[in-house]
Amino acid sequence: MKRAAAVTLGVAMLTTLMGVSGEATGVAHVVRILAENVLGAGSVTALTVTESGSRVQIRWESATYRTEHNLGKKRELLYAEAELATGSIMGRLTAITRVRFAIVRGERYLAGGQNVRGQGLVLMLAPELGGGIYVPPAKGNAASSGGGSGSVKGD
Repeated sequence: MKRAAAVTLGVAMLTTLMGVSGEATGVAHVVRILAENVLGAGSVTALTVTESGSRVQIRWESATYRTEHNLGKKRELLYAEAELATGSIMGRLTAITRVRFAIVRGERYLAGGQNVRGQGLVLMLAPELGGGIYVPPAKGNAASSGGGSGSVKGD
């Protein structure tokens, strides 16, 4: 019992010293849970909540990236992963207006971008994946059924 009280006091002191409100740390905890429900437990490697809980910066280990996939499939799956992860956060926490993210595999940066409420998702690919902004194929397009036929602005 004494140890639990000491740990609670220690966490409270650290968050005060770091200038993080209890509300922001609570939001961060919920953001982590929402993202990891989509991506898998332990996949979120860095997380910051800023602007009084309205903005999130997050980094995670890719759940979908496989070296054996062709380039189009890699791009399409990273976009879908980002859309699901950021959408799960913004869909449940309406006070969050922007989620900035980076998707990694080990030490390798694969993609990053942001999802802004009312503007949608923007995914920037790493140079090894063609670089540029990924544009998914139109929904209902026959080529979009697993073919990885999205394009990259600047190709």
